[in-house]
Amino acid sequence: MSDTIEYQPINCAMHDEFELACIRQEVRKLTWHTKHQTFNQKLRFLDLKCEQGAEYLIAETEDHKPLKIRLDHIINKPVDPA
Repeated sequence: MSDTIEYQPINCAMHDEFELACIRQEVRKLTWHTKHQTFNQKLRFLDLKCEQGAEYLIAETEDHKPLKIRLDHIINKPVDPA
């Protein structure tokens, strides 16, 4: 995913929450956007990665498809799926 918009760091508390969820490989419901679309899915959080000055959540969908989501594109705080 190539983004021309400069990365905006997220707050530390939110970053810590993502980090803990990755360590525990938790499944959380998350809403995020790309240039053309908004998504709302349950994901298994796997890792955080830093590439080219931006931070990403590495996750997988319920059907095990890998995703890489830029942290500053996440719209809401991740919540436990209901």
